[in-house]
Amino acid sequence: MNASWVLQRPNSRGEIMLRLADPTEYPAIDPKYFISDPGGTDLATMIVGVRVNRDILAQSPW
Repeated sequence: MNASWVLQRPNSRGEIMLRLADPTEYPAIDPKYFISDPGGTDLATMIVGVRVNRDILAQSPW
C-alpha cells in the first residue's frame, strides 16, 4: 500500500533562471525545498504528515 503527502501551500520558494540567452536552452531550476523557509514550518508540516500516514497505514484494515 502506498501513501503520499504534499504541502498545499508551502512557504519555500525556489527560482528559475536562464542559463543562456538561447531560448531553446532549458532553464536552471532550483526548487529550494525547505531551504528557503526560514521558520522551518514546511519541514515540520511534512514530518507531521509522515507520522499521520504511518499511523493510518499501521491500522488493521491495511
